[in-house]
Order: sequence, then C-alpha cells, then structure tokens
Amino acid sequence: MGSDWIYLLFDLFQIRTICHQFSEVSLDVVEYASKPTIYHSEPNAQNSKGPLTNGCLKFSLIREPNWNKLLYQISQPVLVNLRTEIEPEGSTDVMFPLFSKNKKELYLGAEGDIKIIIK
Repeated sequence: MGSDWIYLLFDLFQIRTICHQFSEVSLDVVEYASKPTIYHSEPNAQNSKGPLTNGCLKFSLIREPNWNKLLYQISQPVLVNLRTEIEPEGSTDVMFPLFSKNKKELYLGAEGDIKIIIK
C-alpha cells in the first residue's frame, strides 16, 4: 500500500484500536499537541499487516472542529493517503490540518520514548 497512508482519529481513545498501549507521557504528548502532528508508532496485533513505514504506522488526532466532526460521524479510524498528485473527488473551503506548513512528525514508543522526525 505504500508509506503515504495515515490513520485519522477524532478521539484520543481511538489510539488503542491501532497502536500498542502507550505510556502516559506519550498520551500526554498527543493530547496537548498544539500543531497538526503526524505520529509514527508500532501497530497493535490487529494492525500488524496494515500500511507500515519502517515497521510503524502513522496516525494523527484531528482537532480542527469541522474535520473532527466529520471523523466523529464516521465513528472509526479513517485511513487516508495524502499524496497531492491524485485528483480530488470533491472540495471544501476548510483547509485540511495535515496540509499545514506548521505540521510536525513525531515517533512515539510504547515505553515513553519520543523522537522528532525531520523531513
């Protein structure tokens, strides 16, 4: 499937459905992040065959109210590919948070290790 796939989450508790259990420190990093962030982490047993990059899956907790409401209505993690060369099927005036220039990427380990990913 490639490495451009990201799970979009609307709630902190959805992380448990896709990743190994995190330490409290890692959960706090996700909960209190102020900028759009893509996290890399090890998948749980149910997700071990999903779209992985270097053994990790990517996810993001979407906080922008309009996008968060859409994800809430879907009510499960959404897998999205952010490649921009694909022609969109629709459009909206509300910018998607992960297209922001302020976006960052972090690795979160189950034992509380946190690493900044520089691209």
